[in-house]
Amino acid sequence: MALTEIKLDKALVAYLTNPENELLSEFRVKAPGSFKHCEEVASLCEKIGRALNLDVDLLKIIALYHDIGKMLSPLYYSENQPKDSNIHDSLSPDISAHFIISHVANSIAILTTRVPNMSLEIVKCISQHHGNSKLRQFLDKLPEDERVDREKEFAYPYSKPDNVYSCILMIVDIVEARIRAMKTLDPDVDTTKAIEGIIEQLTRETNLDELTIKQGRIITETLLSEYNAVDHKRISYEKKV
Repeated sequence: MALTEIKLDKALVAYLTNPENELLSEFRVKAPGSFKHCEEVASLCEKIGRALNLDVDLLKIIALYHDIGKMLSPLYYSENQPKDSNIHDSLSPDISAHFIISHVANSIAILTTRVPNMSLEIVKCISQHHGNSKLRQFLDKLPEDERVDREKEFAYPYSKPDNVYSCILMIVDIVEARIRAMKTLDPDVDTTKAIEGIIEQLTRETNLDELTIKQGRIITETLLSEYNAVDHKRISYEKKV
């Protein structure tokens, strides 16, 4: 059955989309930065889902829970770290990569062990949200002569997105995280140029074959519209002489 045709169990959907359920409540407390990121990704995915006439519940759920595994070791992820403090500065690249990569498996483990009748489609989409991408920031810390032979150790061990839902989750997840990081360094960053560049790079490196040209355009347009709307809400005040 094609992923676009699945019917999620109504009771499962009701539980997973309830913002006060036990899992989301625990996630919110233990990893507030990751939880906020997932909320932002879910909101964007929901808008894209409506524009593409997809299953909005499925998109919202995979977005809300894709990083829930980070609550098992929250301080290893930048969005939960205190300002000017990064635990990875004191760790070897191997250990850093292990913790970053493990969040996907931990997310799957939490969902499959703590949620009765968990949908395999949800698990599959979440497993693919980083595909088999490499953690270049840690791989590049190795001596140059070791990098080629050890690339697999610094890559997510999952398949690339093979359906439109996984593709949307991957794109929105990476766009949200990178734009947030860019704005931390430069509040006036050109979001249009940045988003277009991120999506172009993802398309080139990940080969998002499951997306049609029209779907890709709508995803890009929706993201640009949302981020530019946020930017336009900021008021610029000129200093009086």
